[in-house]
Amino acid sequence: MKVKLIIGRDYRNLQIGKGAGKRKNKVKDFLPDGIVSDKIVSNETLPDEVFPDRIDEDSKSPERIILFAASSDDIERLPDRYIKLPLIIVWQGEGLPPAAAAETAEDIIFTDTPPKVRMKLKKYFQKNFKRKKYSGGAERTGNNPLSGLPGNRPINEKLKEAAGDPGRAVIYVDITDFKPYNEAYGFSAGDNVILSVAGLLSDAAAKNGKSGTFVGHIGGDDFILTADSKYVKKIFSFLDEGFLNIRDGFYSEKDLSRDGIVAFSRDSKREEFPLMGLCSAAFLPNKEKLLTSEGISEFATHLKDSAKSLREKDNIFVTPEDINILSKPLKEYCLDKNIELNRRRAVIEAMGESGLAHYGRVMTGLLDKGLDKDFDDDIDMLIKKSILFSLGRLRYKPAENIIVKYTADPNPHLRTRAVEALGNMGYTRHIDIIGKLTKDKNIYTAVMAVKSLGNIGHPAGLKYLKKINSNAHKWLKTETAVSRARLRDKKSLKLLEKFMSDFNPVYRRKAARAISFLSGPLSLKTLKKAIEKEGDYKVKKVMAESFKRVAASLSEKDLGSIKNLIYPTYKNLPDSLKHYLLPAMGRVKNKKHYKILVRAVNRGDASQKVAALTGLSSFGSKECVEILKSAYSDSDARIRAAAVKAFGGFKDSRALEFLRQALKDRDKQVRMAASSAVLKIIKKRKTGS
Repeated sequence: MKVKLIIGRDYRNLQIGKGAGKRKNKVKDFLPDGIVSDKIVSNETLPDEVFPDRIDEDSKSPERIILFAASSDDIERLPDRYIKLPLIIVWQGEGLPPAAAAETAEDIIFTDTPPKVRMKLKKYFQKNFKRKKYSGGAERTGNNPLSGLPGNRPINEKLKEAAGDPGRAVIYVDITDFKPYNEAYGFSAGDNVILSVAGLLSDAAAKNGKSGTFVGHIGGDDFILTADSKYVKKIFSFLDEGFLNIRDGFYSEKDLSRDGIVAFSRDSKREEFPLMGLCSAAFLPNKEKLLTSEGISEFATHLKDSAKSLREKDNIFVTPEDINILSKPLKEYCLDKNIELNRRRAVIEAMGESGLAHYGRVMTGLLDKGLDKDFDDDIDMLIKKSILFSLGRLRYKPAENIIVKYTADPNPHLRTRAVEALGNMGYTRHIDIIGKLTKDKNIYTAVMAVKSLGNIGHPAGLKYLKKINSNAHKWLKTETAVSRARLRDKKSLKLLEKFMSDFNPVYRRKAARAISFLSGPLSLKTLKKAIEKEGDYKVKKVMAESFKRVAASLSEKDLGSIKNLIYPTYKNLPDSLKHYLLPAMGRVKNKKHYKILVRAVNRGDASQKVAALTGLSSFGSKECVEILKSAYSDSDARIRAAAVKAFGGFKDSRALEFLRQALKDRDKQVRMAASSAVLKIIKKRKTGS
């Protein structure tokens, strides 16, 4: 069956079939199996034609509507009229989706690999929908289409039952390091793993859980079991032994011999990943006072994250007691009055930097229930400051409401740390709360609110930043200009230009660093003028770094329009900073620049050589090839990697032959540069550029 999908970024501009602009309302002329939206924006996200109440009797709605969701916010903001649609939600968020997703959607697909989404959706449609007319949900089975196990609706019903049963345990099961396996071995092999685990869980329930044990498939590599609490240890033991027995069959002999696989990470870098394992977390919802399916899902995600942070290899199975055993001594340490206060605060703040989720629960409990009543107010406040900082760095979502409460605390120190925590968490739903604090009477709180709006990085924060009074404190105005630049507000360039002329070098450095967020020829012109006038070496260094970043972000056309200011700027920099402009010189090709680059490769220090080799990648001459090959013989791995990376600018067979040898280099940094260069050449050949 050939599947027809429309995949678009914005449905206000959606075209349905050929000539859709002329006959936009005639949906019946082109009936796709599904319409896919990257984003839930508003009631206008999808065209009116797809809603049942706007379709003529002779017309048909699409077979399914697919919406992407990366957070519970996306589900909660779903307009009421969507509920009437045959919805499928592609869940790209962390952990379990909210219960509202299961109640609204006909099905949920789990994925976080956008390039493979189209393929996955097509397979999904081919398997599940045979061009049958949508029947308003009467034909829903409630089972996961891959494993055949009960899906999200039955799962939510079982979770609600477990919440009211003191002896009922919930077991969350996740396959660790499944995603890199799926990328390396392919979707077919990944589906085989999921089916095998589904069978293993069913066997565990039948042999160890006795009657009444429920097994559900949330989606992707996530499963849920509910069972009598007395069977949990037996189920854990069965899963541990069972998965290790079947795991070897999923891998090649080569991967088994090195005890892992080599695959590409999310940021497209080659990394080594361990063999897959099961990550299981069991708890009693009733004992933990979790009364809703949403609360159970959230707690299950917390335990799963805690377990993953503790896993070294193979399987890991945890209960709340396992996590608390680790965290209880730390809690006592943080409240021990006999230990120096700075040491306790250092430990608390280290928790935030650790990335370990189970610490978040400890700190949230301290904030929620309060500290020891015998503490004096100052010590109480200082410890709370450290806790708020840590929760923000940890991005611990269950603490969100408590942190919001502290933004209204009468103590300005706590307000400041609370608003900083919200900025670090990065949720757009906090913008209005943070925005109001930009007018706080305390300058520290107001400045932190401005910084937090910049950290969140959403344009909605601009309406608050633009209201900052011109008579405000200079520190506040500087940070406002910086945050506006981070939000790509072009009008902030004039503000930054003004601060780059300030007598205080601190403000000049801040402004110079912020200008790198504003891509465009005008930013480079502003930096050139500032570099000519600047006398402070540290400030000039920041300006040179920003010049390099802005130049790298410009297109060849834009860079060519300001080519005459690159060499004058280069001349105004001390020798130790000149390397910042060498990559841009390579992109603006002329003889003067070429000579400077060659001289830097032959006579410069390591930083100049690396930068010059990057610049030479834009030149395709035979002489340039010889220079790069000569640089590859250097003993410094950084220089060899730069030479190899520069070969990515060529596309002839000589470059590929050279890179093939570099792929065997003894240094990992060089090998990664070589693989990146090869892929770049192949891409250039495919596109014909």
